[in-house]
Amino acid sequence: MVRPHSSKLTLAALLLLAAAVAILSSLGRWQLQRADERRAILASIEAGRAQPALALTANTPVAQLTAWRPAQARGLWLADKSVLLENRNHEGKPGYWLATPLLLDAGRHTAVLVLRGWLPRVMPGQGELRLPVPLRGEQNVSGELATHVPRLFELWGAADSGRMPTTLPLSSGATPMLQNLDVQNFAAATGLTMLPTVLTQTQGNDELVRDWPQPSVDFNQNLGYAMQWFAFAAMAAIAWLVAAARRLRAFLTLSISGINVASATSSPGSAPAAKRSLTPMLMVFLCTLAPIVAATVLYMNPQWWPKETSNYGALVEPQRPMPDVTALTLTTLDGQPFDLQSLKGKWLLVSADEGACPDSCALKLFIARNSHASQGKNVERLARVWFITDDAPVPEAVQQAYQGTVMLRARPEQLAAFLFGQQTAQADNAALLKQPIWVIDPLGNLMLQYPQPADENDGVKVRKDISKLIYSSRIG
Repeated sequence: MVRPHSSKLTLAALLLLAAAVAILSSLGRWQLQRADERRAILASIEAGRAQPALALTANTPVAQLTAWRPAQARGLWLADKSVLLENRNHEGKPGYWLATPLLLDAGRHTAVLVLRGWLPRVMPGQGELRLPVPLRGEQNVSGELATHVPRLFELWGAADSGRMPTTLPLSSGATPMLQNLDVQNFAAATGLTMLPTVLTQTQGNDELVRDWPQPSVDFNQNLGYAMQWFAFAAMAAIAWLVAAARRLRAFLTLSISGINVASATSSPGSAPAAKRSLTPMLMVFLCTLAPIVAATVLYMNPQWWPKETSNYGALVEPQRPMPDVTALTLTTLDGQPFDLQSLKGKWLLVSADEGACPDSCALKLFIARNSHASQGKNVERLARVWFITDDAPVPEAVQQAYQGTVMLRARPEQLAAFLFGQQTAQADNAALLKQPIWVIDPLGNLMLQYPQPADENDGVKVRKDISKLIYSSRIG
């Protein structure tokens, strides 16, 4: 018997399921759009960093000022026109970004805005904030170009001019603190002709931290979310088809048997139909909604993610960019100068030791060679580098056994400054450099360090780590 309320319930269910299909599908398409945006950002970063370093001058064409491009500038610091950008955190600590113009052409008052680095906020009662004093005279500054100063959200929108002082420097000599900074507003306040770009400094001889935040480019995450939304949309579509088919079958059954639906549902002699419970449909809806809610909560709270990792190596934090030829002087075995930047674009498996290459050195070279040879079709994406930290000759047997390894002589103190991120005594450097194995990514960042291997079993762990890393990577 047809229940009086069944048609209304079926219609309501069909409408709700159709709305769910539309909403879930739109969310899936939105995640695909986000993946495309992140792909575009990644392509922009790779294209910019692949360009040769640009020497900034007052006459540099605007077309060459592309984002992420390495750049160098030579000029005079205008420290009295510095500004502090507040609410910039580093590793959970509050602080500021220090922005200072670098005068490129005194005659035309042309300058470029340089983000010099991060410094921590001084809490009340802990003293006064002291800015690092830049060196006098012309200075060389290297870094990467950006189209603008990264912004923070503010309730007053883009009205930076309302907070930017009308003139710089301030008569009081204080350094203004701003939430956001626009290059045009800065030019109006200082009276300088600013290049339409920002130079993010990556190297310096002061205490400023230059571990700049990078945009999120993990488009695979968005693709995963899109697949989830489309899967939920497919579930809702299947449920819609099932409900519609059951209703159509019931209608056809009644029509074939010749029963008048209206009289069957309103006959005074018919027994009242039992009211259907909405509990099963509600439970199905909650079960469908549960993984969405859980995924959203975990995404918004990364501190709840599992801390266990499957990698054998330890991440280098913060990552350190590959130094230029002035900061790391390298020569080949035949005495020719070598620029490590020329190896960008490949994953580099790096070790260091003395030229005599004792057993511990040979083990690292053996592990690097096996890890390289075991990559199959990805073998061209990886290269091996051995830094030789003294002037001792390399045995002919070592050269023959490890052909294909890029063998370079390096100064221990310069190499330690790059690989360990600190300057130590030269005697300590020689001992430290013998221990680990490092990985440099195709963008030129030192990002992974392995402990000193004890035997070939450690080499198996390194090989598996490298295989997973290169397989999962979309660069190099």
